[in-house]
Amino acid sequence: MKKRYKTVILSDIHLGKPNNLSNKLLQFLENCTMERIIFNGDAIDFWQLNTFWARTEKETRFVNYIIKLIESWVHVTYIKGNHDGFMKHLHNVHVHNISIVKDLVYTTATNKKYYLCHGDKFDFVNDTVGRITNFFYSLLYLLEKRFNKDIAKEHYVPFSERSKMRFKRHFFPKKTLHRRAFALAKEKECDGIIIWHYHMPDHVKNHTMEYFNTGDWIASCTAVVENEKGELELIHYK
Repeated sequence: MKKRYKTVILSDIHLGKPNNLSNKLLQFLENCTMERIIFNGDAIDFWQLNTFWARTEKETRFVNYIIKLIESWVHVTYIKGNHDGFMKHLHNVHVHNISIVKDLVYTTATNKKYYLCHGDKFDFVNDTVGRITNFFYSLLYLLEKRFNKDIAKEHYVPFSERSKMRFKRHFFPKKTLHRRAFALAKEKECDGIIIWHYHMPDHVKNHTMEYFNTGDWIASCTAVVENEKGELELIHYK
């Protein structure tokens, strides 16, 4: 039986990146129903388009499924991320059941308000440095794929992703992220905040406020969903 959600919030799928797990994401989506799906940026990795891009069958199946959701009038909201290329220049686009925005205040069925933004605004890394490091990690992955047979195992996390996570944990400590995120949520007069970008799935409560990081579909396979009770939860799909 399919699980029913009011909203599914996803981030950092990075279609076009060699090691994206859009095949697992497709399995997850096929086993649930939703009224709305929110992509929190970086669904397509435009930084990869001129380097390692090669469309695969898994990515084609995923895109076709999203098109079917749109045709069935599931509302799709896209919040722009730092890898979104030309989409970053689109502002408040609303066409039928599709919206493209830079941020969003999301209200649950229990009238709690959450501020959604990609999270790259907390970075000290600029766009150029980000592109260089992204190229480096992609190259690491391709080298490991060439020489390490373990990379084909289902739950194996590539060395490039483990290295990236160590870097982010060192330079973007969770306590600092929590503090800055809660301050932004308070500024926006919301009950909580949902970010992504850092690929570190997380859920923290601070008195009456909540912080979520939706993680990614490169290593963690996580999403934030609003269940039938109107509550948000971080789920791990394996």
